[in-house]
Amino acid sequence: MPNLGSTESVRNAVLSMTIRSIQRSIENKIKVNAAANKNVSGFIDTYNQVRSTANKLLTDAKGYDYDAMIAAGATNDEIEKEFLNLK
Repeated sequence: MPNLGSTESVRNAVLSMTIRSIQRSIENKIKVNAAANKNVSGFIDTYNQVRSTANKLLTDAKGYDYDAMIAAGATNDEIEKEFLNLK
């Protein structure tokens, strides 16, 4: 757990946990429906948009410029691994 010495640190930690919780909930709902042999192909764009929005909010909260990283050719997988310590 990072040092939560300032109000901004606490706010960013809560924001990060909330955003990732929402993202995981959506991912789980898609996985459960796919496992039940339901057609989830119509959710690909929604999933990708949620993932991009979550990554933008989290990188911006950490002081990085998400839009600049994407413009430079970074993928969401790279951003999650290198800047958000995911995966």
